[in-house]
Amino acid sequence: MLFLLIGCLGHAQGDSSKVRLSGYLEAYYAYDLSRPENGERPYFLFNHKRHNEVGLNLGLLRADYDHDRTRASFALMAGDYPQYNLAAEPELLRAVYEAWAGVRISERRELWVDFGIMPSHLGAESAVGADNMTLTRGLAAENSPYYEAGVRLQYVPNERWMLSALVLNGWQRIRRPEGYTTPAFGTQVVHTPRKGTTINWSTFVGSDTPDSVGHWRFYNDLYASFDGPDAGLLLGVDVGLQQNGEGGLDGWITAIGVARQRFAERWWGVLRAECLLDDAGVITDELSVLGASLGVDCTVNDRTTWRIEGRLLGGPDDPFLDADLAPSPVNTAFTTALCVKL
Repeated sequence: MLFLLIGCLGHAQGDSSKVRLSGYLEAYYAYDLSRPENGERPYFLFNHKRHNEVGLNLGLLRADYDHDRTRASFALMAGDYPQYNLAAEPELLRAVYEAWAGVRISERRELWVDFGIMPSHLGAESAVGADNMTLTRGLAAENSPYYEAGVRLQYVPNERWMLSALVLNGWQRIRRPEGYTTPAFGTQVVHTPRKGTTINWSTFVGSDTPDSVGHWRFYNDLYASFDGPDAGLLLGVDVGLQQNGEGGLDGWITAIGVARQRFAERWWGVLRAECLLDDAGVITDELSVLGASLGVDCTVNDRTTWRIEGRLLGGPDDPFLDADLAPSPVNTAFTTALCVKL
């Protein structure tokens, strides 16, 4: 993939419009009132993971190539996000954010086939914090794929619709572990009825267990978002089902609502409410959590945003630990981050 991108860059010399180089940095500080001894926030969170440290959540360097009937993207990364979210991948691949190439297979239509490591087609939030309404990632994003590897067939009939079908290596898998050979499948329908408004429905069907177990997973992701010059709104619900080996299905659900409002020229207020209900323990340790956060964003300039957020998570059966290592029904943390697009 790297050789392909280098070849594209070489072919594009003298025409800078074909190649775009960019970067992203998200430095942060988080303080968890539980003061975890190991310095890590709860196990089901994968971003802004370190307590009472100044750290890098994501540093990204990328090159994008787009010309005629060929396109490609290659990006390398460092920070907490790859360290924790890609821990199950081979060490060399943990630094790869994207590595894919595509070709337009129709002369008259925007019909593309893309191969490689790509951002996930599931969820409203990405690993790039500046593109999300909230500083920290929602429970739905943290417990569903951020990335995927496989083949994507994408059709864009007009500026209002985008349709995709995918064959994947699995549920957030670059390389399949030993004993996993079953492919996974996905679909995505994106409707943009007007500028700033998006309605998305994505699905996933596949197995995240070895072939010898063969429990199939079925996942539906539905969200709608509005992002205007002075206000924004995101509403989403995800429902997952997985075979349990007893002839039945175990399920889980996540839901999120985010509202943001400009209250001064450079200042925004952001409010989030969310939940994760996984009593069957399909993707967590039988966790049920309600969450709320309140944030303030300052737009320093068109490439830089400074963000502050307080977040409260709570659940029955005391799923957290307090500062004295006693079971606690709540977890509270404060995070600040500086997001810079290069």
